[in-house]
Amino acid sequence: RFYCQTEAIRERVASQIGIRPEKIGFCPPGVEPLVPPVVSPKVEQLFEKLDAEQHVFFYPARCYAHKNHRLILETYRKYRSELSDTRCVWTIAPEQHAIAKELLDDLERSKLDDLILNVGPLSRGEVAACFERSDALVMPTKLETFGIPFIEAMQHRVGIITTDYDFIRSVCGDAALYVEQPDCPNLLFDSMREYISNRELREKLLNAGSDIVGQCPTWRQVLTKVMQEEGLHIEG
Repeated sequence: RFYCQTEAIRERVASQIGIRPEKIGFCPPGVEPLVPPVVSPKVEQLFEKLDAEQHVFFYPARCYAHKNHRLILETYRKYRSELSDTRCVWTIAPEQHAIAKELLDDLERSKLDDLILNVGPLSRGEVAACFERSDALVMPTKLETFGIPFIEAMQHRVGIITTDYDFIRSVCGDAALYVEQPDCPNLLFDSMREYISNRELREKLLNAGSDIVGQCPTWRQVLTKVMQEEGLHIEG
């Protein structure tokens, strides 16, 4: 059997690859309990750069082309003054991919490193600490198998701004503010400002996220279901 992590990808596999529907299973990742936040020296140093009045956007992801960090950079380049009351936190290391060093060099040349703060890779506890200090996950990704940061944001009651793909909607539902074009700085900027300024919208997204994670299966439930579908028995 062939397993997919979202219903959208499951349907796409059936139609485009031609696998018989009965051969395709659905196996979303299980939801894990929140990891305790760890305010390490690296995180403390980051927090010292953030003012209480600033809105913090967070993107915990390695730097690959499909992660689309470039859109965030171009948005801040174009709307530097309009986004001066915000900070965006990245977790990139230059050795992650050929484009990572190029992107970080461009960030430095653009003199935007006071607005886009790259802290490098973080542990799960450090990620949890950053989520607690963030207003929204800004994740303009073009491809995900599932997108664990979406669920983590919902668990932390942090808003989500992301790109409008069916595989993302199948995870985020009504809990995200969607950017219709993945390479348009204007639309990402509009979404960021709308999220900041619209308290009613924020509450709606956060409540929808809480509902989604409340219905997500645990890892044990996921594995039990898969084993049952495969005719296997799980002990205990």
